[in-house]
Amino acid sequence: MTENLTDMEIVLQWAYHLENPCGIEIKGHRHDIRDFYLRESGIVLRNLIDSSAVEFLQGIIDKYNLIISSSR
Repeated sequence: MTENLTDMEIVLQWAYHLENPCGIEIKGHRHDIRDFYLRESGIVLRNLIDSSAVEFLQGIIDKYNLIISSSR
């Protein structure tokens, strides 16, 4: 499915999921799969060629890694 997408189109899809991860609320506490998206986006990052796309996705990854590390 991603064969016909540009690097930037792929990155925008990953950025959306990093910003809005799937999740569920249990007893008033939200649980999501952002950690999964962060791990997988690192793999995607290694396969990108467009430097602008790489820089954009890396910025999103850094943002959420910082948020997650400061909340633990």
